[in-house]
Amino acid sequence: MTLALVCSAAMAFAATAADSTDVKGIVIKHTANGVTYDLDAGEAKIAQLNQMIETYKAQMSQSLEASKAKIAQSQDASKAKIAQEQEANQAQMTKELDTYKAKIASLQQEIENCKAQMAQVTEKYKAQMSQSQEASKAKLAQEAEANKNKLAQEQDAYKAKIDAARQAIDYLRSEMKTAKEAIGKATKFTVAK
Repeated sequence: MTLALVCSAAMAFAATAADSTDVKGIVIKHTANGVTYDLDAGEAKIAQLNQMIETYKAQMSQSLEASKAKIAQSQDASKAKIAQEQEANQAQMTKELDTYKAKIASLQQEIENCKAQMAQVTEKYKAQMSQSQEASKAKLAQEAEANKNKLAQEQDAYKAKIDAARQAIDYLRSEMKTAKEAIGKATKFTVAK
């Protein structure tokens, strides 16, 4: 069997998909002429996989920052909505209370009845404001949880890609070690140009 040491350029690197972690057959290749060992391709693929890891880390960081910004934006929007609803309810309550106060001033006989109606209006709008606040808080909590879950899924996906790249590197290094040992034992080898 002829053992061939192939000193390839970056063409083997370019032939692989940009984000592929399938590294079988890159270093040790079985051909009709025998077994070929391509150490340069192994080194190039390791460099590519290391670059992929750095890219995934950067994407993880960007995903985290984007999620934080989205949560902050959602919180600000919910706070503004609560404030607007409180102001609108307060204005409406004041308007109705003033109406009943005017009735009290002009119709003394209805004073007690109007006071009771004022109390009812106050309680009604307090309840509405409370319900609105609770609804907004619940919505904010749901959005924050959804963003947190989305972030966790994205982070897990990037971690899985990084793990796959690292496993591919370990596989390549093992094959390169095997290739180097085989080359050292061989009595014949060919350097491909």
